[in-house]
Amino acid sequence: MQPLVYCTDIHYGANPLCRKDNYNQAILNKLEYCLKVAKKNNAILLIGGDLFDKPNQNFYDLIFLMALFKKYSTVRVIVNRGNPSHDGFIENSPLTLFEQSNILETSDNRDYIDIGDLRIIFAPNADDPMSKDKHISKHQQNYLMTHHLIVDKATIYHHILMDDFVTDCDIVFCADYHPFQGLLKRNGTLFVAPGSIARRKYTKDNIEKEPICYL
Repeated sequence: MQPLVYCTDIHYGANPLCRKDNYNQAILNKLEYCLKVAKKNNAILLIGGDLFDKPNQNFYDLIFLMALFKKYSTVRVIVNRGNPSHDGFIENSPLTLFEQSNILETSDNRDYIDIGDLRIIFAPNADDPMSKDKHISKHQQNYLMTHHLIVDKATIYHHILMDDFVTDCDIVFCADYHPFQGLLKRNGTLFVAPGSIARRKYTKDNIEKEPICYL
């Protein structure tokens, strides 16, 4: 089975007023940690979406992020497109620029990627995550990468409860919801929900969060 490293909601390029340090450098350090884990384990790095905090990025910030991915060019990176307000649309997005530069791969214009005995099915923010079982392979493990609020407990934001999520996929990678939820099994499906590695806001969750990725 192909090893995978999963992290999500990077929000690179933000400028949080509550941060006293260099936020983007902190994000680069976290991303490099994920890339190192992937490289050490010959794994593919999966990013669940919102790699960027806004579509309109300045070149100064982009150069540092590009240099980091190029430093670990032997690591295959696959990114699910997140919210339009963060990752933008295909026509106007730094995510598109990075894919066109062969720095990473995205979920754009494809329903899934086959990697050996594994099929990764994409449910970017623009798609209904419970409409993807039509892409399930009978001969492979099926993992669904989503960018929607799929939660164990109800939240004030528009969401889908894990108990109500219907799929025959073996694993669902959760994103968009920033708090840590962990590894949760519901109706025979494993939900992988590490939460965001970013800490942009002065909230209890962000202050107490220990950002993680999953191998």
